[in-house]
Amino acid sequence: MYQLFLYIALFIGVIPFWVLIYKNREFSFKQPIVPFIWLTFIASLYESVGTLLLQLDTSYWFRFYPLVEFSALYYFFYRLIKPKNKTLYGVFLVLFVLVYGYSIFYWKKYDDTLFPDAITTTFLTLFVFFGAIQWVKNLFEKMHISNLWKNAGFYFISGFTIYYSSTFLFFLLSDLIFSSNLYYNDYSFVNVLATLILRVLLIIGVWNMNRN
Repeated sequence: MYQLFLYIALFIGVIPFWVLIYKNREFSFKQPIVPFIWLTFIASLYESVGTLLLQLDTSYWFRFYPLVEFSALYYFFYRLIKPKNKTLYGVFLVLFVLVYGYSIFYWKKYDDTLFPDAITTTFLTLFVFFGAIQWVKNLFEKMHISNLWKNAGFYFISGFTIYYSSTFLFFLLSDLIFSSNLYYNDYSFVNVLATLILRVLLIIGVWNMNRN
């Protein structure tokens, strides 16, 4: 069951990009989600070919991925919300540089642990929650969206919130899970299922972009 959902999640990771191509928007970076769709597409290909097929060493990929992941998320929320007060976003940017630098240092010193993933994932989760709250706040203040079910941003925000809230505890507790042999596959399945939900919502959101 785990393997089946993993393959499905990897496969549908390329579909949002195909939908962008279908809509001729793959280079339309005015759409805040486009960089993240590119990242999802590249990650799906790399993890399918590099990790599963060729069984390459993925340690460097998973150290590099949080950097581009945060960049794509930062671009998404900044462009979507268009904050009047940019100070908090500047603070998040500086904090991420510090957190990411520390995670790289920790990884080089203790390369047998997933704690660096827990550090960056926790920070990304906090940033996503912050962005989601800002979006909801703007939504109620402006009341300019008549139907959320036809709004692309709603699906993107929902997908990010579900995914990061579901997975950050796994990375946070990963060392404990490994050391105590506590149903690792069950915890991994939660991560894969959250990835699957995120990518389904990305597909729906990209499909609805022309409605905004």
